[in-house]
Amino acid sequence: MIKIDDILSALKFACTTCYFLVAAQGANYVVLRFNRSVSLMSPSQFADLRRLTDIAIETPLKVLYLSTVILMALWLLLAYPPKGSSSYLLFVLAFILIVADLVMAIKISIPLNKLILNGNTNPIKYQLDWIKWISIRGYFSVTGMVILLLDRIWR
Repeated sequence: MIKIDDILSALKFACTTCYFLVAAQGANYVVLRFNRSVSLMSPSQFADLRRLTDIAIETPLKVLYLSTVILMALWLLLAYPPKGSSSYLLFVLAFILIVADLVMAIKISIPLNKLILNGNTNPIKYQLDWIKWISIRGYFSVTGMVILLLDRIWR
């Protein structure tokens, strides 16, 4: 018979794996400093990079973000009420960070992408804004991943 603790453990592993893949994008920008590289590009080079990147990763990222949020929400529901451990609180913090990242993507990054790709009167401003927001989002997702890793270590 499968126990709820086994389901929660497997679900938490799936959540952590999905979160890692999301955080990898943020790590490229803030840890590996890819944000500095793209800030040195001309606006037309940057637009070309965004166009090609979006073609390759737009759909997989949407699926990955939504899967991560749904899996984490499911874990939080199944694990409630918490059994007195800090693990639940850490998971809630990581969940808040991934949801904030997703909201920033929808409200800020995606509209900026559209402005960059459709041409505009101030391409360098939009390029710098995009870099600023992907960096902020990167800090959120990397911080959430570190929180999940700390949770795994402290168990």
